[in-house]
Amino acid sequence: RRPVISSAPTLVNQPSAIALGGTGFRGDSEGSSGSLDSSATNYPLLQLQRIDNDQTLFVRSAAPWTDTSFTSIPLSGLPTGHYRVTIVTNGIPSLQRIVLITGPLPTITNINPNSGPIGGGQSVTITGANLTGANVTIGGTLVASATTATTATFLTPAHTAGAVNVTVATPDGSATPVSGYTSFVPAPAH
Repeated sequence: RRPVISSAPTLVNQPSAIALGGTGFRGDSEGSSGSLDSSATNYPLLQLQRIDNDQTLFVRSAAPWTDTSFTSIPLSGLPTGHYRVTIVTNGIPSLQRIVLITGPLPTITNINPNSGPIGGGQSVTITGANLTGANVTIGGTLVASATTATTATFLTPAHTAGAVNVTVATPDGSATPVSGYTSFVPAPAH
């Protein structure tokens, strides 16, 4: 009998596993009673096939599976793109599902300094992970930034007084801590 995938994620950010729900993930028992030419393994395989170039790979289960659920080992290092997801049980493939697999999401762990003058011009460094090539916006304004895997440095634009969001965005996703930066009116000089 053909395995059926009834639930699958539409988006997977690496490193993450793919969790599938459905039926028929355990094979039917075989009739050859264990001889050398037996074929049933009762072990489902997850097949991932890229849509753009048909590259195929098989992924094993991370934990015990059931007839209705399968969770893969965490995926890592796959190129970002759309993949066909198929469960193969005893050589019988399920119908395919489409999933978008992306690289790791950027994260922000610190913004230093986290406040500055309303006139802008404050040099700010964001610390985090997966920031290479990130675009930075502050209060909705895209700013020029220099990035590495763990930092993004930029100059603040002029902005009205108050808290504003800082967002880093990569092709794999974005991160925004709430009220990550506060513009303030400097005290008058005495």
